[in-house]
Amino acid sequence: MAHKIPSSPFLYRVEDLTKLLRVNNLRNNKHIPRQYLRASFDQRLNLLKGLMDTDGTVDADGHTIFYNTNKELIDDTLELIRTLGLKARINEKPAKFNGKNYGSVYEITFIAPFYVFHLPRKTAKQKLVQIGTSKRARFHNIVDCQPIDPVPMWRIIVNSPSSLYLTEKSFVQPLSDRSRLQKFGKKPKTTH
Repeated sequence: MAHKIPSSPFLYRVEDLTKLLRVNNLRNNKHIPRQYLRASFDQRLNLLKGLMDTDGTVDADGHTIFYNTNKELIDDTLELIRTLGLKARINEKPAKFNGKNYGSVYEITFIAPFYVFHLPRKTAKQKLVQIGTSKRARFHNIVDCQPIDPVPMWRIIVNSPSSLYLTEKSFVQPLSDRSRLQKFGKKPKTTH
């Protein structure tokens, strides 16, 4: 429970906060807990907005960028962004201040069809990308195909109306053979 501190209009004291942080492995350990990465869309979007309000910016072209020096937090934030269906990329740069090197700073760059800030001054600068206008920015692209020797493989068929499933941490949504066949008007073979 939070209690207002009478001497300041902005300060609150949260009972047992240190204990709660320690029990949940959050004390001196910046990261996004797994259950937050699997919460509802609105909860994940609000979490991203909070992160972007503190460590995010908008570049001159209206694209959004999240900066941090904590690699674990960067990896968690990248996963969070991808769970919202967005394509993002990470860059690593030297973290320098007054000519002194302080290690690495990481930046995640992405664009979105919805606002990723709560702060009005940042929201005003963000350029929204409308669905269907920037295919290159929204989709993963195949850039090369190489023949390989034949090897035994498994075909994945997913029992869902959309036939979509997620792969790896990039949350790519490949189409199964079943949905591809249905798209072109052919009846898929049922195998057991």
